[in-house]
Amino acid sequence: MMLAVVTSVTFMFLIMGETAHAASSWNPTLLVNTESFQTIDAGDATTNIELRFGDGAASRLFYDITGTRFIFTKPLVVQGNLTATGSLSVKKAISGGTLRIDGGGDIWGTLGVSGATVLKSTLNVTGNTTVGTITATTLKTRGALSGTTLHTDGNADIWGNLSATGSLRTKSGATINADNDTNDAILQFGNTTAPQTLKFMNARQRFLFSKDVSVIGTLSGSSLTVDNRTTTFGTTAYTWPSAQGAASTYLKNDGAGGLSWSTVTVGSSSGNILSLSPQYSNAVYFASGSTTVGTLTYASSGALDNYYRWTTTRSTAQDYWISVRVQVPKNFTHFETASGIQLRLRTNTLVPTDNNVTVRLIDTANASVAITNNVNLSGSYVGAWRTNSIRNVTAGTYTPGGYITLLMKLVSKAAGYIDVGSVKFNWSTTTP
Repeated sequence: MMLAVVTSVTFMFLIMGETAHAASSWNPTLLVNTESFQTIDAGDATTNIELRFGDGAASRLFYDITGTRFIFTKPLVVQGNLTATGSLSVKKAISGGTLRIDGGGDIWGTLGVSGATVLKSTLNVTGNTTVGTITATTLKTRGALSGTTLHTDGNADIWGNLSATGSLRTKSGATINADNDTNDAILQFGNTTAPQTLKFMNARQRFLFSKDVSVIGTLSGSSLTVDNRTTTFGTTAYTWPSAQGAASTYLKNDGAGGLSWSTVTVGSSSGNILSLSPQYSNAVYFASGSTTVGTLTYASSGALDNYYRWTTTRSTAQDYWISVRVQVPKNFTHFETASGIQLRLRTNTLVPTDNNVTVRLIDTANASVAITNNVNLSGSYVGAWRTNSIRNVTAGTYTPGGYITLLMKLVSKAAGYIDVGSVKFNWSTTTP
């Protein structure tokens, strides 16, 4: 029976030959079993060729002659894999377990992916793309890219603008102008007609802020360059000179913040720059020998003069030394010529050999200075204070910051005394 059916079908195709028909008149009512169909209703080559499922026309599979493609009029479910060696064009939704496209994929509608999307090659986006989360090794976009989260494990090559509505954060450094060209690298703040910028000037190798910079903490560095001559400290503005000053000049303020270079002038002292009163600071006391007999005391007179008094019970002259060490001022220039050092003293006799003072001076070079008017100084009359000026002090060497030593030998006999009061060093210093 099966052989007869196959023979009948074969005979029917043979007698049809190449004749074109508008529609087939064959209407079998039994299931046709055949080993192969070579042609289904060749027709007249101008109408679509279709298979109908059921009595209605809603469920069809037909070949669109004009579009040269097969069309299902109902959804198609593929339980295995769907492989397309050519282009796959989907005008409606497509779903399934696995979709593999070896060629191009032209999706005219929306592509919805509920799970993760793994790209084994590069994804090029030429239009606008809105995403929730993208994780990619390399991401290149030619248009706008927006979404909730963008995560790139590798590099992100963005040819257009990167727009972030929220904060832009990095877990490591950010490199601007990575191609290391000669252009300036610019950070722009604000999106107005006059935005503010932080620019790295490539030619000058320095940063340039378009507006003022306020530092709340500490500002430190090896050098500070200010291009503008006006500098404000707190609320006070200072205008600096336009050129460097000469050697040994200083900056002088005009009272309104204008600074200018001025030379140092030498002024003289009043003759009372340093005054020492007993007890002298940095002083030591010693006798000329072991046989010296006498007493050194200190007191204050009714004229409020502090003084040392040297007395002895011997009828022969007994002497005692007071040594004072004094530092020369760092702005020292010279001693006064007429009265470089002044010493106040008092005696109870007008005989210089009975009661007197002899002064010696050691300069900063540790050399003895040939001072004058310094030997056997005594009072002008009994019981009165006298100021003696030691002259020729300028003959010594005086290095600013160094030390000089003034030695005073007090001499007295029995029934007499010698009182020594203040010592004044009259020197000149540099003053503006």
